[in-house]
Amino acid sequence: MDKITGKQNQLIKDTKKLLVSAKARRDARSFVLEGARLCFDVLHSFYTVALVLVTADCMARYPAECARLCDRADRAVEISSEVADKLAETEHTQGIFCVCKMPEENPTIETGRFIALDGVQDPSNLGAIARSAEALGIAGLLAYNCCDVYNPKALRASMGSLLRLPVTVSHDLREDLLLYKAEGFQVLGTVPVDTAAKITETHFTKSSICVIGNEGNGISQGVKQVCDDLVTIPMKGRAESLNASVAAAITMWEMIETAYWVWLQCALGEGAAVQPLLEEFGSAKAVYDANIMEWRMTSALTKYQVQHLESTPLSAADKVLSTCKQQGWQMLPYDHPDYPRLLRDLPDPPLVLYVDGTVPDWNRQLTLGIVGTRQASAYAVQVCDIMAKGVAGAGALVVSGGALGIDSTAHKGAMLAGGTTVAVLGCGLGTRYLMQNEPLRAEIRSHGALVTEFRPFTPAGKHTFPLRNRLISGMSEGLLVVEAGSHSGSLITARCALEQGRDVYAVPGSVLSTDFAGTNDLINDGAYVVTQPVQLLSGYAERYHLDLNRVPSVQQLLAAEQDPGANLPQTSKEYDFERLEEGRQRLKKRRENQALLTAAESAVLAALPEVFTPVDQVAAKAAMPQGQLLAALTKLELLDLAESAPGSRFRKK
Repeated sequence: MDKITGKQNQLIKDTKKLLVSAKARRDARSFVLEGARLCFDVLHSFYTVALVLVTADCMARYPAECARLCDRADRAVEISSEVADKLAETEHTQGIFCVCKMPEENPTIETGRFIALDGVQDPSNLGAIARSAEALGIAGLLAYNCCDVYNPKALRASMGSLLRLPVTVSHDLREDLLLYKAEGFQVLGTVPVDTAAKITETHFTKSSICVIGNEGNGISQGVKQVCDDLVTIPMKGRAESLNASVAAAITMWEMIETAYWVWLQCALGEGAAVQPLLEEFGSAKAVYDANIMEWRMTSALTKYQVQHLESTPLSAADKVLSTCKQQGWQMLPYDHPDYPRLLRDLPDPPLVLYVDGTVPDWNRQLTLGIVGTRQASAYAVQVCDIMAKGVAGAGALVVSGGALGIDSTAHKGAMLAGGTTVAVLGCGLGTRYLMQNEPLRAEIRSHGALVTEFRPFTPAGKHTFPLRNRLISGMSEGLLVVEAGSHSGSLITARCALEQGRDVYAVPGSVLSTDFAGTNDLINDGAYVVTQPVQLLSGYAERYHLDLNRVPSVQQLLAAEQDPGANLPQTSKEYDFERLEEGRQRLKKRRENQALLTAAESAVLAALPEVFTPVDQVAAKAAMPQGQLLAALTKLELLDLAESAPGSRFRKK
């Protein structure tokens, strides 16, 4: 990799010009991203990366991400901290910049829901609208007479949404809207006036364009004239901000559409074979709008299901919608862009998924399921920990069921590797179940998501777990079974995986132990044998652009092994009293060491999470300068109260 230390280097001057000048960006057909989040987000976009400028400190902090980004770029250059400070448009630089190529062609609008921007000149407003639009599943933006969408301030305000959302530039918004109307689009203008139609009483079609004007003047008169309707939101007081107004409009629009999916779920229940119904009618709203004769005539519904559709009012969805809104839980109906694409292939896909946490990038990220017994042996726990760390560190999303034993180990291993994990629950969000794992669920929320198809507060039961198991395998490209007896519930998940056409992997176990009878039978029936993490990834490397050379071996992971700490049931099968006494003595020593800490060091210990976290995040939580923090962390490590990992990451022991 080349290295630049001088601020007057021509490459640095050209990059700075792209950061500050819209004309330079237009002439070069290039733009610059600054900061780790935006630069790493481009890995999941369609943009060509022409140049990466990165400091040694940033490469040490984010080794895996920087390596992937540099591999993708046409050229990568190491720069000094002084050069990074010169380039930075933010107060605190993170030491990484990407020069990306603008797309050659203007994206086209075909079908879906879009937002048209009429004269939005403020970069921060543009970024905020893009961020809201992506979060709500809007298909793209149509921009007319707006500020430069590649303005660094707009890109930062969008938190990467402008990289992921297609942005079509319009040269005549009025004429373009007329063309889209001729193709069947509904065009609505948002205005904060009481005489406009209420959004709650507006019917939205599948292909719609919602127009937003600028803060000062609103929508231009010519554009208003071609709108099918002007809409507003019933609010207390005046809505001075058009952006706030349209954000509320989009939210209600989304909620109205989601209500039909929740209604259908209430009527048919979880696990219903709805694929034929959706293929015939197209959407939940189309099912709702159909008459009783159409329901009775279709072969996609049973007589029992028709009776339930008749007896379930649309208002049945109201409590679910209000509960999720109050709790901050996300709802992903079947037609949502963020709904897992692999689940759409199932004959019985969930009509709605409920999410607590951050929706993962499961439609572009390799997703692997890891399951096994709750009564896990020490061998199985260690193997599961190694496999989860290996695949998560390579960029795979680890999915499991949030249960004790193997599930807990899989989730923890993924988080310890700095990866993302999803726990698919066999109950509704908000249900008090398996409280022993509540701390683990809290960590999963911070490093992924809790996901379920059961409506909020649905209790767990014997019937809910087999339904849950089909989703673990359904949203995974491959499923690894670590340890399972001949009657283990994990074999239900494996059977689901086979029926769904997923790859099934198994860890070989002792032929003398009935605890491994199920996994050994899977191997006999054709499951792939796994003894190294790379074996789980090799079949997907090309599709997901995985670098298999970077995947650590079992031996490498063992050398750096941390106690996986699986949440095992109290009736564990193996007892080692010598190790138990060692653990007690170690805990006693740590308590004694804590008494030696200063107030500042105690504050750092309290701020440390139980999973490896970048030092800058720990510094922010502890409200302490990094220099003082690093000194405290060094002492905590020496006292066996904390431990570090590559990339300047730390956790509490």
